[in-house]
This record gives sequence, structure tokens and C-alpha cells, in this order.
Amino acid sequence: MNEVLKHTIRFIIFILIQVLILNNISFLGRFTPFLYLSILLALPVNERKVLLLPIAFVTGIIIDMFSNTAGMHAAACVFMVFCQPLITRSLSERDTYDYKQTKAGAQGLRGMVFYTVIMVFLHHLVLFYLEAFSLDYFWSVLFRTIINTLITSFLIIVVKLIFTNPVSR
Repeated sequence: MNEVLKHTIRFIIFILIQVLILNNISFLGRFTPFLYLSILLALPVNERKVLLLPIAFVTGIIIDMFSNTAGMHAAACVFMVFCQPLITRSLSERDTYDYKQTKAGAQGLRGMVFYTVIMVFLHHLVLFYLEAFSLDYFWSVLFRTIINTLITSFLIIVVKLIFTNPVSR
């Protein structure tokens, strides 16, 4: 199957899962998993930002339209993708990630976990501080960011492990 068609189908499926199912799930009334971030985490690492930033914006704005969040997801997604080279380079210095690889999960489970947790944390930090729009709630927003990062990262990693071909792991 054509790679563009495969990624387009995956994009549509993850967006539908997010807006129809996961947006209606809330753990302890405050924590919602954001599986749609796996779309952005699967983007090629060494691709030009001119291509990746619009994809991140469109992904975020679609979620915003269904969530009534006025561009907060779009801003957080663009920030996350913008920080991607810095994160991948810093992880490659720790020998858990090879920056020259084209996909973020290509370095095994350890590299994928580090990459996923850091990127999801950056997304959630921006998203929840934009939502609060005040530093008065610093500790509660930080707590919500950490818990939501753990829930979302766990879900993304489990889904990736379930649907990844065992030969390519």
C-alpha cells in the first residue's frame, strides 16, 4: 500500500478514535488520554519543518474543532513538533536514540519510551498552561500534566507495541 495512503488512513482512524471515544473518557474527572499524538510522534524525524509544522497544526485544529478548545491543541501540537529536533538530538547524545533514523521508534523500546514521554510532556505542558492561562495554578497544572503524560504515554506505547510488526521491533 502506498505510504501516503497508509498514513492518511491512520490519521483518520486516530482522529476518529480521539474525538468519538477518548474525548468522552475522563480518569478521575480530570485526565483524558490523547492518543492522537501518536500521529505526530510517527512523523519522520529528519523531514523538513516546512512540511511537519502544517501537519501538526492541522491535526491540532481538527481536535480543537471537536473539543471547543479554541486553538490550544493546535498550539501545543506545533510546539511539540517544533521541539522535535532538539529532543531527538539530546536523546541521541544519551545513546538511546539515533538522530539519523527516520522514525522516532526505530531505536527499540527504551528509545521509544523516552522519546514518547518527553514529547507528550511538552505537548501537555503547553496545552494545560494555555487552558489555565495563569501561573496561579502552577502546581495543579504541573500535577495534571505529569499524570496525563503518564496515561497518554502508556496508551501510545501499548498501541504501538500491539500494532507494530514484531519483526521490525
